[in-house]
Amino acid sequence: MGNSDSDQDIKIGFSAVDIGDSPNGAYLIILSGLPGTGKSYFAKQLSDVVPCVVVSSDRVRKALFVYPKYTRNEHARVFSVCHSIIKSLLVQSYKVVFDATNLNEEFRRPLYKIADEVGCQFTIVAVSSDIDIVTERLRLRMETENPADYSDADINVYNFLRIGRQSILEPHICMISPVDNAHVLKEICNRIERAGSLPDI
Repeated sequence: MGNSDSDQDIKIGFSAVDIGDSPNGAYLIILSGLPGTGKSYFAKQLSDVVPCVVVSSDRVRKALFVYPKYTRNEHARVFSVCHSIIKSLLVQSYKVVFDATNLNEEFRRPLYKIADEVGCQFTIVAVSSDIDIVTERLRLRMETENPADYSDADINVYNFLRIGRQSILEPHICMISPVDNAHVLKEICNRIERAGSLPDI
């Protein structure tokens, strides 16, 4: 892909990102977890409390591909665009939540590099949930039209991705959704405050 194609991808990707608040100190929150575990819900909870920009890989994918095929090349292209958007936002001193599966080091490692290059701190949250809750969430996703839900993943995708996920090597928070949400939300706010990038809210 040429630079012009890449720049166009990033422009399209940015159209799938809502930037409402003013920059208030760079910080990166990386969510990692299988489909249906509650990552997007937690990202929304976090954005309701902390002024931040949520970058959703599902939403960026739907902006780039009207009919996604979920191939490896497509996945790499989506994540490359997401990483470019995240770096751009962090450089501008936005707080960013990356809402994506992030199941493999191949896709997590560039995020650590971005944070290092920008000079900002980051927190990784490994999100999981009871399989019965996940199954019900994914069933409802398939049966209910929700314009705010950009994921196409069902239980078959969950089981497929579960086989290939890799352990997170960096220090991280383990969160069981939804029981741990409030506790982890408070912990992230404390971390951001200690980093000196949380305004009075």
